[in-house]
Amino acid sequence: MRIVHFSDTHVFRAPRDVRAFLDKRLLGVINFSLRRQSRIDYNLFDRAVSTIKSLAPDVVVCTGDLTAVGTPQEFADVLDVLAPLRNNPAFDFIFVPGNHDAYVPRKRCKESLRETFYELNSGRWKLDDLPVTLEKDNLRFFVVNQAQPTNLFSSAGITSDAELEQLRTELNAPRKTGEKRLMISHYPTLNGEGHRLPWPRRHTKDRQFMKILDDGQIDILLSGHVHTPFKHVQPNSTLQISAGALTIYGQINVLEYSPQTGTFRQYWKDIKKPQTPRPDAMESQTLLQAKARE
Repeated sequence: MRIVHFSDTHVFRAPRDVRAFLDKRLLGVINFSLRRQSRIDYNLFDRAVSTIKSLAPDVVVCTGDLTAVGTPQEFADVLDVLAPLRNNPAFDFIFVPGNHDAYVPRKRCKESLRETFYELNSGRWKLDDLPVTLEKDNLRFFVVNQAQPTNLFSSAGITSDAELEQLRTELNAPRKTGEKRLMISHYPTLNGEGHRLPWPRRHTKDRQFMKILDDGQIDILLSGHVHTPFKHVQPNSTLQISAGALTIYGQINVLEYSPQTGTFRQYWKDIKKPQTPRPDAMESQTLLQAKARE
């Protein structure tokens, strides 16, 4: 089974709503124009879509920040680019929003996010249904929403107490024989160096999510948010992978799962240099450890 994971495309369109000059979107437009615009190459997004199809995935995962400031125009453009991957019977598509997708609490912006979420997840869930699980063969995906509008200078993630308790209930259920568990979220609990994220950028309940990983309830965490792609193996062999910003670094994370051996092979597909995928020589330590958790 092949899982293909990408994140953080940050599609930008200037807001048409005059109220954008009165809320966080104004700061987002300034930030994008001064800091990000020169680094982003949207051709990588188009190229990624065709590359993902060519990889013949069984599951496609997007861990959020499809947009820059969460405007309806941005979501419409995203859906156009992702048209070849939407409602494709050949694979499951899992999308969770990032903080830029839930940028402001304006009604039209919230509606556009909800509609995009529903569309990309093939009508399987509504945004308010999360957290949810999806089972596919011996894999169980825990799909978590951590994106809520925050104040002007915060990009923190938020999960309510009720949502966290619901997730814990699901995680406390016994594993099926041979079951491997993956969490799909926008926020990693650590950065590529193994440290907590700076306080304005971390999840407000990051310590609770760290405990979930430290207790071995999840084998692999797939995330975005941190723009530099990274893979981090924790002491208990739980694996965190952030796909990074697709339109900056051009990296797609690929996981190939063998039901026969219960192990994964992970590598990066570099769409800036599509002829040179970089297989990871290390078989995933995560799932060797996971056998003891069954």
